[in-house]
Amino acid sequence: MKFLINIHYQIYNRNDHIDTITKVNFPTTNHLLDFLNASRKYIYVNTWGYLENGTWNGMTGYLVREEVEIGGSPMFLTSERIPVVEYISSPTPTRSKFVFQQPKLSYESNLFLLSFRNTVWYSSIALLLLLLLALFSVAIWEWKQTKHDINTRETDSGILRPNFADIVVLILGVTCQQGSPVEL
Repeated sequence: MKFLINIHYQIYNRNDHIDTITKVNFPTTNHLLDFLNASRKYIYVNTWGYLENGTWNGMTGYLVREEVEIGGSPMFLTSERIPVVEYISSPTPTRSKFVFQQPKLSYESNLFLLSFRNTVWYSSIALLLLLLLALFSVAIWEWKQTKHDINTRETDSGILRPNFADIVVLILGVTCQQGSPVEL
């Protein structure tokens, strides 16, 4: 019995996601041939077969010319093939389905903001404002304590000046872990 299939046996075990119905029907048809105690000869074709210039090519051509007795690959039912090919039922059900997948979370919102509740973010901002006020008060106190040593106060870059903008930059740098030229 000649057995027609449209995949090469050498690539049968590779690329599981390509032409899966044929890969399922191949062993099933082989079991059918074993059950019938039929010998087999594999003929490989690259197409299911189409009517060109009045003759059929591919798998349908072999079946129409009776060069093979059974095809081991599934074929689509088309209006041109129905009168010339006798179909058998496929052992694998084939259905069309729509799969609606949820979009990735990163497409909908910022993942860094989702990791905490809103109360955590509000508490963090409140803590930064509290730190800003505390550091500003310490800077004013330190500036007043070094009032007697004007040379040190003007030349030492390690002394934090009580400037609100400098304190804000320092807090942002500490928050972003970038550091500051002023050592705490």
